[in-house]
Amino acid sequence: MSSEFYTAMGSNQFAIDKAMRAMVEAGGPSPFRQMLQILRARLGATPFSPKEYYLYRLDQPENYRRAKATYVPLSRNQDFCRDIAGPASFAKYRGLFHDKLHFEKAMADAGVKTVRTKAVYRGKAHTGCDLLDNAEELERFLGNRDNYPIFGKPVDSSLALGVLSFDGLSDDGTKIRMSTGKELSIKQVAAHIADVWHTGYMLQERVRNHRDLTDLLGKAVGCSRVVTLQGEDGPEVLFAAQRLPAIGASHDNNTPTASRAVAAIDHEGRLGVVRVTSTRCLPDRTHWPVESVQATGRQIPNWDRVVELCKRAHDSFPDLGLIGFDVMHTDDGPILGEMNGAPFMSMLQVSQQKGANSPDFRLRYEVTKKVIAARVSGRT
Repeated sequence: MSSEFYTAMGSNQFAIDKAMRAMVEAGGPSPFRQMLQILRARLGATPFSPKEYYLYRLDQPENYRRAKATYVPLSRNQDFCRDIAGPASFAKYRGLFHDKLHFEKAMADAGVKTVRTKAVYRGKAHTGCDLLDNAEELERFLGNRDNYPIFGKPVDSSLALGVLSFDGLSDDGTKIRMSTGKELSIKQVAAHIADVWHTGYMLQERVRNHRDLTDLLGKAVGCSRVVTLQGEDGPEVLFAAQRLPAIGASHDNNTPTASRAVAAIDHEGRLGVVRVTSTRCLPDRTHWPVESVQATGRQIPNWDRVVELCKRAHDSFPDLGLIGFDVMHTDDGPILGEMNGAPFMSMLQVSQQKGANSPDFRLRYEVTKKVIAARVSGRT
């Protein structure tokens, strides 16, 4: 992939050298001591990566003790979620977690609103979706002004890998204006998708943020992550957090020069303090992305509808204990973007500074596991 694509797509990479310098500048330990602490954090039943060392500020004794006792490391995240979801159910729906088209069809069948896919390269077509077989067909689709703006993503990837956001065509119609401000030739973009994403690439209608959130999120669509559990009386929210895109990002992630942030969402849909996710060496904030925009205390529009949408979607999988949903907020109401069977508990742990394996959460997990075991065995 050319450097132009890396620049257009932004960055989700962790730079340990930058994190190390930031910690020193914030009054933290020396680089040598940081390395010793990173090695210590990697030991034991809850091994934390270097990125997690900075994310959770494990140089501080209180944070270290809390993390080792109650946090879920990234390396244990999938196993942790599988145990709550129900191992048999997790395996049953594994294809749904990895195939975004499969998820879209399942939600359409359930009458749950999702983002509309306009075309798919080498994927399984469904109602209202064009199937593109080669680079030439991609070029024709991308050369049609009526198709813009577009949001592109691979059918089966995660962590924003391969995501592209297209604003429209240049005046002469030969180049695509990317949301990052760069322009790439239609032929170059089509060739890249055809060369790299052999398992399928989705070209979706690009959603616009709700008017009450545009100053907070910018042009990038900022999703709320809502994680639900199956309870005795149906799905219930375990936690929710708002992704806050970095300045200049084309989606709710980092850029090569700036980091995104996250804020907890309380049960009434209000944002908590803002915490930058690339390193916790930066202080908590109440404003984002600039000092003139208040973030903490902000109300997410239509929060009751957001919760109802996620519960309704989870109802489609009554034998699955845990699901993470990405929700987009529009003037017409909330829309589901994706679902994840192993949502990153780091989002909970950063936004709330509370371990996903804390005692009160464990009590809820035990209820969920009993409910799922009964349903799988046919007792309910």
